[in-house]
Amino acid sequence: MVFHHIPDVDDFDFKGFCESLDFTPRHIRNPTLAQVKAVIDTTVNDFNANPEEYQSLLVCVRAYGTKTELYANDHTSYSIQMLTDSFLGSHCPGIVGKPKLFFIQVKRTGN
Repeated sequence: MVFHHIPDVDDFDFKGFCESLDFTPRHIRNPTLAQVKAVIDTTVNDFNANPEEYQSLLVCVRAYGTKTELYANDHTSYSIQMLTDSFLGSHCPGIVGKPKLFFIQVKRTGN
């Protein structure tokens, strides 16, 4: 999954980075909170329905935010913990025992 909340901050290509590591990205640029949640839900459902098809999880997020919050494009926020907790075994048993990598690039806006 790749979320871009910061328009064209730099030239780093997260989608290309994911593809170079043989991950199939679910890429959304400037997502709203509802879109972020929808991609998380779809990914969790896919892992749970077909766990043998997935070896690991890579999540890349570029967003404005703080130490604990990320801002969606619709001026709402969500916690980094909400993002990572979505892939705990209690919510996503299909990912238990598989590596989970989170790369979060935050442009700080405050605390």
